[in-house]
Amino acid sequence: MCTADPLRGGAARARFVAPILMACAGGTAWLYTQGGLLAPALSFALPLAVIFLPRAPWRIAAALAYYLIGTASIPGAIHGYWGPGHDLYAYGGWIASSALLTLPWAFARRPWQVATATLASGVPPLGIIGWLSPCAAAGVLWPDTGLAGFLLLPAFIWTIARTFGPWAREKGLVTRFDGILACLALAAILNGWQAVRAATPVPSGWRGVNTTVPPEHGSFGAALADRLDVIAAGSMAPHRAKVLVFPEGVLDGWLWGTQQEFAAGVPPGQTWLIGTVTEGSDAVTLARHGHVNPFPVTRAAAILLGGNWRPWTHRTLHPAWWQRPIRLDGRRAWVAICAEQLFPWVWMEAAIEHTTVVLATSNFWWAPRGSAIPGIERASTRAYARLLGLPVITAINH
Repeated sequence: MCTADPLRGGAARARFVAPILMACAGGTAWLYTQGGLLAPALSFALPLAVIFLPRAPWRIAAALAYYLIGTASIPGAIHGYWGPGHDLYAYGGWIASSALLTLPWAFARRPWQVATATLASGVPPLGIIGWLSPCAAAGVLWPDTGLAGFLLLPAFIWTIARTFGPWAREKGLVTRFDGILACLALAAILNGWQAVRAATPVPSGWRGVNTTVPPEHGSFGAALADRLDVIAAGSMAPHRAKVLVFPEGVLDGWLWGTQQEFAAGVPPGQTWLIGTVTEGSDAVTLARHGHVNPFPVTRAAAILLGGNWRPWTHRTLHPAWWQRPIRLDGRRAWVAICAEQLFPWVWMEAAIEHTTVVLATSNFWWAPRGSAIPGIERASTRAYARLLGLPVITAINH
């Protein structure tokens, strides 16, 4: 009897430790992703781990481990953006954001609560910092399903929780596998179809332009050099290109003089979509030869809280909350601007707006060597664009 008790105790501890290790594996996949689908697929480990943990402290441990590990690059990114001497801001932001994202999982004991926590992690208000959301797994499981895929994921999680979770066992619910098998069968069919059919091509003549424009930090001379660098990068594109997509925020301001420079610098027959910080927004401006749009053609729905969006100070950019697609050349182009690539609710907007092509623009001059954040953005974009069945054009400033 004395021998059996430790064995039972060890088995009980293993039932709690194994799900936490599963959540750690999901977070680690994000930390080491190179832009593939493994990390989005393993994000499903978080709700799956929570399903098997009946006590709140264990659920908190699993979720906190997932987010702390997966976002371990945040301090380095903050130091790279704001400079040295911001340790409290860097490490405090990392820990505080992970703690906030953990909150809904602490209360996710019943099946509907686990499903709700999955959605809550990706939609406002908590979704304004909703990186690493398990919603990304929908793009791996059910490609080309759009909004239906976003809704199918919590339904799948609810079905698993109702079948295998401790609450289901306590209530003596009848174990049924039909819902789980139906979701998995649909995933197999959709992934098989995706593997054999031709991928949706990017629009003919549309190209992304990568740049190496350094931050200008308010210097007039640096701002002029930035504009000349952007024009030079665009002029190197093939003349048969019709639409050039430039990275996020390569221009600081879209004043009259800047507009005239680009009206003269854009080759005839081309349209340039340029990432510009203007009118209090992280935006995209449009220029053609002899003509520019004086106002942004779209504005970022989401801006990183604590980055360029600091509502506690007047020197801040503001999120638009709803982005409009750019109607151009018979297409509806959705610009996923940097941090927007991480947030499920922004991709839901893209689905609602009947987007036909994604323009993924980023600015990574602040990213230290080895930072996981560029790979996380690529992996997130790939998963959500796959969910929506859309081609992607990328433009990155290093």
